[in-house]
Amino acid sequence: MYTHTPSEEHLARLAKITDLPIVVPTSESEARQACRESVAFLGHRYLRQCLETRPSELRWIQLLGGGVDHIGVDFGRLPYVVTRTTFASGVIAWHAFALLLSLVRGLHDQAAPLLPLPRKAMIIGYGEIGAALGQRLQRNGIEVHGVRRSAGAPRRVATAFTRGTGRTISRRWMRFSSALPLNDATEGFFGADCLARLKATAVLVVVGRARTVDLVALPEMLPRIGGVAFDAPDSPNLEACPNVLISPWNAGRYPERAADTEQFMEAQLARFVAGERLENVVRFN
Repeated sequence: MYTHTPSEEHLARLAKITDLPIVVPTSESEARQACRESVAFLGHRYLRQCLETRPSELRWIQLLGGGVDHIGVDFGRLPYVVTRTTFASGVIAWHAFALLLSLVRGLHDQAAPLLPLPRKAMIIGYGEIGAALGQRLQRNGIEVHGVRRSAGAPRRVATAFTRGTGRTISRRWMRFSSALPLNDATEGFFGADCLARLKATAVLVVVGRARTVDLVALPEMLPRIGGVAFDAPDSPNLEACPNVLISPWNAGRYPERAADTEQFMEAQLARFVAGERLENVVRFN
């Protein structure tokens, strides 16, 4: 079952890959009905509602995004293989880099002061997006330190910390970038205490979920730091705050995305049909 809107050409190519019927529901009721006999679920529209039917034939769920936390499904308790897409990670990394440079150069506000050029940056959430951003920063002579779920230094990163350690070292760094998902463990990660310890020229770039920042404490702290950039924050009140740059939820958008999505789906379905290992399998702890 394909729950988003594929092109006719894409559907024709999928039909050459598998003899399984490709069902494209146009409503929640159609999706719930089709899901009962589906072995694969491509996309995440109607996913939560369909899983309520406890489909017995379902084996694989392919999400169209890079994260799973915002969907509202406890995948760790389900017996299905869940995969995600990561091909937009490089574009999102470029977007985060552009937001960082815009804050430093004062492009978001004519009255904003120029800030020192970055020399050190901490990336909190060092997954696909964080690693891609780290490479771009390092190519520009910026020392990068990563924070991720597990300890151990990833390639091309000077040091890697656990997320718990990351809360205690905010004084050392001048540039922060967050690609954290939103869940119970990360909501408010950048809390009032952390924000209060940032240096006056520190900037924070958030291309993950805005609520990983304490949005209640942020307005009071903004005049004390260099600035904060969000890609579509969850709180409209931030637009009136100083030192804030907001992009219109376009970090992962680019003209070729639809074609890249279809190409990935076709290759992924071919692997599934052939019984090969799927790409981007999500591991749930």
